[in-house]
Amino acid sequence: MNRVLLCVVALLTLLVACRPADPVDLPPLDDPIRAAQSAPHEFPHERPADATAERLEFDVYWLADSSRAGRFPGTPGIRDTERFIQTRFETLGLETLPGSDHRYEHPVTIYRHDFDISETELLVRLDAESEGPPFRAEIGRDARVLPFSADGTVAGPLAFAGYAIEDDDRGWSDVDGDELDGRIALAFRYEPWLEEPVGTYGSLELSRHAAFARKARVVREAGAEALLVVTGPQHLQFPEEMRPFDLFSLDPESSPFERIRTVDGVLTMHISHDLGTRIFARAGYEIGAVQSALDPADDATVSDSSDIVALKDVDLSSVHVELSVGAAGEPQPVAARNMAALVPGMDREQVIVVGAHHDHIGSFGAEAEAVYHGADDNASGTAAVLELAARLSARDEPPPVSVLFVTFTAEEVGLLGSRAFAESERFAGFEPLLMVNLDMIGRNPEEPLRLYSSDDSEPFSELVDELARSIGIDVEHRAGVVRPNSDHFPFHQEGIPFVSLFTGLHEDYHDIGDTADRLDYPRMARIVDLTEALIDAVAEDG
Repeated sequence: MNRVLLCVVALLTLLVACRPADPVDLPPLDDPIRAAQSAPHEFPHERPADATAERLEFDVYWLADSSRAGRFPGTPGIRDTERFIQTRFETLGLETLPGSDHRYEHPVTIYRHDFDISETELLVRLDAESEGPPFRAEIGRDARVLPFSADGTVAGPLAFAGYAIEDDDRGWSDVDGDELDGRIALAFRYEPWLEEPVGTYGSLELSRHAAFARKARVVREAGAEALLVVTGPQHLQFPEEMRPFDLFSLDPESSPFERIRTVDGVLTMHISHDLGTRIFARAGYEIGAVQSALDPADDATVSDSSDIVALKDVDLSSVHVELSVGAAGEPQPVAARNMAALVPGMDREQVIVVGAHHDHIGSFGAEAEAVYHGADDNASGTAAVLELAARLSARDEPPPVSVLFVTFTAEEVGLLGSRAFAESERFAGFEPLLMVNLDMIGRNPEEPLRLYSSDDSEPFSELVDELARSIGIDVEHRAGVVRPNSDHFPFHQEGIPFVSLFTGLHEDYHDIGDTADRLDYPRMARIVDLTEALIDAVAEDG
């Protein structure tokens, strides 16, 4: 086959790999209402573990299907997801929240903040004779502005900055003094790859030196006015995402840019591997050879690496660039919604909140050729919430206290949905006893279930331990570990005890490989059993 045909075949193979395998009875993909009412969801639910696993699998496959396009706020995929959840709540006969006119919806307006695209551009002089128009990068395909970037315009020749790492502990230095003074730096993304990793270099857990902002600070301290970051071939995963870093807030007057701008005065863009390859070629280098020369040899230590490549010998000054970043424009409102339903208890004011976020991080590419399916993160938790809602609603007697089931929007862009709900009037009439958060409960079956809790949740975490032993689940306690990394945090800020269930990170976290075929549904069924037992025990104690 010729090279073009080989590339097409490789791309088609990748796209097939990005789509989860179909379960035996794939739910209808085009109609969320019909899907939410489909078998195997017969009510009231049967309890055998294999029946629970089948229902969880059904829901996760539907939620994480490529047709949902990653469930990003403001997209048709997340709207279909919300219709699916709404129909399931309705089918179960759950109550809406008091004062709700939106059929299980809690509307939330979030605001997208972005740089002014009309004032943002990157021009690169790639022709050897410096004649003719420069290459104009397409923002969103060839380049994207990093969210902490300064605004303004900078022009000049490029200077190579290695990985833009200054690490005294490991004796690694990519720039010296003010050698980048007045220049535009070009650096590799991530960290030097070592076949036998030293410390965190080359491992899945990247160190702080891999952060875009830290690289920008390194080149700024060496005098650079701007930074372009490119992924070298040793770190490249295809397809490469170049979506803008949209930032969101609940308040249109609150600029996320100001909160995260920790590097002053340096314009910063992430450029595509293809554009980076062309830049190196224009200067007479092969990008892979430069990265290989820069990285330590197999038997080298990081402290021995100062002579691995003479960075000053990688001369990119023949490549002239001009980049402009427009100031942040007016924030754009995006309609979003939490989905909430109530199983009323004998005490209608006391409530246990059971929640999970139903959004994910979307898709990218002109034809959405790469989808972040979000099966574990967090179709798994959403499916568990729906299963628990079905179980409690099918009972002949109401629980001692009310149980509020909520799926949150916009978790991935700053816990905005859960924050809006925890602070809303819709929730203010309840007396919350506990918030149970289910976020990523489908992977790592060989590891214990992690239980995060606040200090005031100690009685609940002890209860989980006792219940877990009876169900046969190993639990690893993370008591007192409270971080703003999932939807329990806004409830914690409101003084509400929480427990958060989590089966751990994995290689597919926030990647296109987080597909429905990789989840352990029988174990998820046991986690649902544990959560139901916890709800019952807390409700009985009141």
